[in-house]
Amino acid sequence: LGLDLIANDLPALQAINGYTTVAITGLLDEFLTFNQGKNMKGCPAPYDQTKCGTNTIFVGDKLLRQAINLAIDKAAINKNLVGNVGVPMNGPLLSTFKPWADASLAKFTRDVAKANSLLDGDGWVKGSDGIRAKNGKRLAFHITTTAGNKQRASEVELIANNLKEIGADVPSSPDTGTNVFDSFNTGGIFATGQYDVALFANNWAPDPDSFASYVAVNQIPSPTNQSGGNWGHANDPALDALFQQGANTLDIAKRTDLYN
Repeated sequence: LGLDLIANDLPALQAINGYTTVAITGLLDEFLTFNQGKNMKGCPAPYDQTKCGTNTIFVGDKLLRQAINLAIDKAAINKNLVGNVGVPMNGPLLSTFKPWADASLAKFTRDVAKANSLLDGDGWVKGSDGIRAKNGKRLAFHITTTAGNKQRASEVELIANNLKEIGADVPSSPDTGTNVFDSFNTGGIFATGQYDVALFANNWAPDPDSFASYVAVNQIPSPTNQSGGNWGHANDPALDALFQQGANTLDIAKRTDLYN
């Protein structure tokens, strides 16, 4: 049993004589996290967002985040970079996450035209160089991922090329760091918010509460809440309330409805 492998590991395993390799995705997914707080790159410890940092372009801009989602060719990532062993996600809960995943959600389909339409309506205007801007800010950002991971570097390159089609300026090479997963008090890049967009994978516990902890307001990391797991600084009290209701009942059907 091998855990936390990537598609590029499969050929080496399949070459072992006398064994058959079976790939199972389980409760692991790979995803982008938008930093909806301040990018703290260059800020000193204790990484206090009330005293340092610059708001990312994603703060309070749901339509922008939706447009970026629609513009990414997830099927191409799965086919060309993950050996078709994965499944493009249709929502925040994995399709294998029974019974919590919403089976009624439509299959994800890349839609560049809709993405461009969303940005037009959201006030992101294309300049002469083809890059959009809104309120004096260019639609430009970096994707940060784990160092030395060729597969994720290839994913960033593909995503960056996809996003050019909607007028976004994203470097095709990712920002990387060996300390991306370090703790808050040791300056971990993700925990302290020193990024625009993060790309990594996560293994989830078999209950929706594990997903809730990634977006709960009380999980936003800070100098006084250093272990908080809401690295994206998502802040939606209505969502918090629904998660709390889900945690307060043992009725599977009711919980499923609440999470959906």
